Amino acid sequence: MADAQRNRVLRVAPQSGRVTGQARVGRTPLRIVAFHGSIFSTDFRAGTVSQVSPSTLRRVASIRVGPQPEGIVALGPNLWVVSQQGGYLARIAPGSSRPPTRIKVGSQPRQVTAGGGHLWVSVFGEDSVAEVDPRTQRVLAHIKACGGPQGLAYADGQLWVGCTNDGEFVDIDPQSRKS
Repeated sequence: MADAQRNRVLRVAPQSGRVTGQARVGRTPLRIVAFHGSIFSTDFRAGTVSQVSPSTLRRVASIRVGPQPEGIVALGPNLWVVSQQGGYLARIAPGSSRPPTRIKVGSQPRQVTAGGGHLWVSVFGEDSVAEVDPRTQRVLAHIKACGGPQGLAYADGQLWVGCTNDGEFVDIDPQSRKS
């Protein structure tokens, strides 16, 4: 669990809900993902992704990805991170010294999810969802979704989008690219 006010990631016991450990990370962690035996957090105000060892609860790496990283997902050997201010999706390979690859997706992207072999990015400033092919690292389509798309989930062959400005929850058919 991310604690954005105290710049830490918390380990919480599922049965009791009690905090059983914590790790210091970069400024304003927002989202976390487990990947290859580590926990990664997007550090919104630091412009980084922190890698945390779950066994020692220590930050073992800080990866610079650009301004205002928010959404994060693991797909294949990479992590994909949204840069809200930068307007791009960054591909990072943990443990690699190469800089992140950046794919422009639009104005104020927020979240990213994987499904159907593609990446889906909510583009808040354009009321759309960008479909990205992770192999070619190209945007395949911008799909009009709703006012203020933010949260995303891919389940049962459908893409689900939570829309903060409209107060709606819409589904998009990835085949027809229609909601």
